[in-house]
Amino acid sequence: MSDHGYVAAKSNLPQPAYRQEAYPGGMLFVLSSAKGSPVDEERFNTWYDTDHGPLRRSCPGVLDATRYQATDGRLPEWLATYELTSPDVLQSKQYKAQWANQPEWEKKMLGDLAILDRRVYRFISRKTALDYTARAREGHIFQYVGIEPSARLGTTELDRWYAEEHIPLLSSVPGWLRSTRLELVDAAGAAGSRVNANEDKIPQFIAIHEWDTAQIFEHSEFKRAISTEWRNSVMERQNKDKEERRTWQLYKKWE
Repeated sequence: MSDHGYVAAKSNLPQPAYRQEAYPGGMLFVLSSAKGSPVDEERFNTWYDTDHGPLRRSCPGVLDATRYQATDGRLPEWLATYELTSPDVLQSKQYKAQWANQPEWEKKMLGDLAILDRRVYRFISRKTALDYTARAREGHIFQYVGIEPSARLGTTELDRWYAEEHIPLLSSVPGWLRSTRLELVDAAGAAGSRVNANEDKIPQFIAIHEWDTAQIFEHSEFKRAISTEWRNSVMERQNKDKEERRTWQLYKKWE
């Protein structure tokens, strides 16, 4: 039985201080690194910031484009996210044309990167702090956690845990901005990309948590949220071979 019957102790949960936000249909999630490759890092980053990011943002159906830099000292050290009206945007004529019209040197540079990990996700849910717009600012923290349910942890219980306990607890932490849940659609990337070498290691679900400062990780309310009996049980029963946990800082946003 995958659902162990955990019930959040509602009397001990904070009153929700968030709104359920309408969210685009999907996200393109691109991890990259030039370290240890023939690609010049400065040239790669200049190209991404001045050419690639703005071009992708201009494609119809791409609603938001943001780049993050890792703060956890691990590789890959760059992450770009593109919010989409639908995952189907990546199959559109306009998006495919952007790939087809790339100069050969750009295609070679992407092919020579040490890491290029493209993923496509569909939206599950997003909960946002009531004052998110006023507080979100350059440099805020972006953390994602990847979970793959196992035979002992079904998706129904995972959904319940997030909705009934985990996100309500996270939302009570001073500095919480929003939490977004996504499900993997394509682990091999979008049109024009090579197949991910680590495709079989990518988890089915990710949860993205955004914070206005990294200091929250030492806050008592945060420690409470990550130490409940239910949370520990979920973490124990996931497929640990596919667990992911990374922390990033906002680097650049293309409006």
